[in-house]
Amino acid sequence: MNFDVSKATLRERFSNPIRLATLLGFALFPLPIALVDPRPNSSASFFHPLLAVTLASGILGLEFSSGVLALVFTRPISRRAYALSKWLAVTATAVILSIFQLVAVLLILRLRHGSFDPEALGPQLVERVLAAAGTCAVLLLLSALGSGLSDLAVWGLASVAAQTFRTIGFVNRDDFWTRLGESLQFLLAPGWGMASGTSPSVSLPDLLAAVGITAAALALAVWVLERRE
Repeated sequence: MNFDVSKATLRERFSNPIRLATLLGFALFPLPIALVDPRPNSSASFFHPLLAVTLASGILGLEFSSGVLALVFTRPISRRAYALSKWLAVTATAVILSIFQLVAVLLILRLRHGSFDPEALGPQLVERVLAAAGTCAVLLLLSALGSGLSDLAVWGLASVAAQTFRTIGFVNRDDFWTRLGESLQFLLAPGWGMASGTSPSVSLPDLLAAVGITAAALALAVWVLERRE
């Protein structure tokens, strides 16, 4: 790991006003919903991987397009360390924002409804950490394969496809399409949805699957980056 690369990555990420505004919007979006929504905990199920998507999109592709990477790799730093340092920076930031979001929502729900199950907090925290790490890893891989913001386009289109499959399964009461959509969404945002429901819990198979997808995405991203000119 190279912490200078991590710091430079965060400076670049937060220097873009559009990215920063989008990130703040996604981070704060569930809070007013929690204030008015009559269904307790519904706002806590907000699709928080969008925080990771906003932070990680174009993380390598934009540097390929601008020619920055060609200059970076003339320095004594391995491509593996470079990629993993950038992933660590955006993952840590996404985790912090996601946990802040969850705690803020739960505090609002506690004030509104006067009840809070502390046992539900642990699984939701685990889910958010895994989803942030996994989503950033998937975006790192897609960014290594493309250029510019092509990773964001691919991720977005695949997410639309996943939601379409789930809708088809719901309308037709067909478990095949439902499972296909859920599996595709889990590949795009490993870990998301593991702790959903009224009694959140994280199963060992889901945990291992999320960790496995994240590790595989990171390994493939490094492999691709080391072979790109």
